[in-house]
Amino acid sequence: MISVIRLNLILFLCFLLVSGCKKEPSPEPHFNSFEEELEYLVEEYVKMGASVGIIDQQQNLQEYYFGSISNDDASPPDSHSIFELGSITKTLTATLLAQMILDGKIDLADELESLLPSEEVSVPNWNEIKINIEHLATHSSGLPKAPQGSAQPLPPGFDPYDPYAAYTTEYVY
Repeated sequence: MISVIRLNLILFLCFLLVSGCKKEPSPEPHFNSFEEELEYLVEEYVKMGASVGIIDQQQNLQEYYFGSISNDDASPPDSHSIFELGSITKTLTATLLAQMILDGKIDLADELESLLPSEEVSVPNWNEIKINIEHLATHSSGLPKAPQGSAQPLPPGFDPYDPYAAYTTEYVY
């Protein structure tokens, strides 16, 4: 019988031998154009439809559309397609807010009321404090996360599984 020490030594040597073997790295994909790279990324990650707009340094717009607009409609999206807001929107919104602050167009202390049409909108106070941009950006405005219907009636066609779909600009105001 092989002793435990000898067995451990054999296993250790096998481990060293195997770990010394170098795996060939998988080749990086090569693309001949931006469009090829975009198609690769969309094929890999987009599950439904996508619309991509690129503005180059000369301010030329290039538009690309992929997939379908819904499970029920295989038509590809176009420049008039409406997409539901998703998690990437939070990143885009934060980036735009940061840029607007850097450009001096907005300040975190700006009251929300001053940025909306006063004749159409009544912004509630939160604990006797006027809601400002910082409150919205840090989720500390006191506004509910989702429509609840307790303070205001829910809009016609309200669906709890898609709570924002029935809200028009006028209804929100």
